[in-house]
Amino acid sequence: MPAVVAVENLKKHLRITFDTDDEILADAIAVAEEIVESYVGAALDDEEAFPGGCPARLLEAVRQLAAHYYVNPEPVLIGVNAQPLPMGFMELIGPHRAWAF
Repeated sequence: MPAVVAVENLKKHLRITFDTDDEILADAIAVAEEIVESYVGAALDDEEAFPGGCPARLLEAVRQLAAHYYVNPEPVLIGVNAQPLPMGFMELIGPHRAWAF
């Protein structure tokens, strides 16, 4: 399945003009898409789940999370205060959460 968010789109989001990190960006997009898909319970390119196409707020959530992983590649940050996921991430994906009991 091709990524719903293209590397070029993420590069614009991050204001990156070089191609050196394209593979790293693609990996960050793949991880971010998996996390969002797991949370909402559907593939982002699933036309049955999203008849009008993937909602813009989910695309933005993928961009924000992928950017977060690119800018903060290490699991631990030393010398800085802990930060939550990018501001608004949960608000972006929350309305699309798949609830199961």
